[in-house]
Amino acid sequence: SHEESRRSHEESRRSQEGSMHRAQNPPDAAARLPLVLDAEVEQLVKELDDMADTQIQEHSAIQKRLKQKQTEYIDKQREMCTQLQEDQKTFWAGLANKWASQASAVALKGAEAEQT
Repeated sequence: SHEESRRSHEESRRSQEGSMHRAQNPPDAAARLPLVLDAEVEQLVKELDDMADTQIQEHSAIQKRLKQKQTEYIDKQREMCTQLQEDQKTFWAGLANKWASQASAVALKGAEAEQT
């Protein structure tokens, strides 16, 4: 038990000496750590920028397709309205001709009836 205590104390002392030595003379890896972290942060920022650019491009492409679809829809609606107007003109012209021919037939019958 006394031996374990002495060994534990010795390891603790060596560990502290090592810490003080490392603090006074940092190894290359510790000196480079801020540079490594800076490089990693720069890489992450670049990746975020790239992702943002990609999202902006995708958003722009979607907006462009949406605008195209809206234009197609408006053109189709306009085309359908024009066709409907033409159909209505044809219908009313046909109906007017029918009424005119019926009126003239009635007038003709009326004129024939008056002669007899």
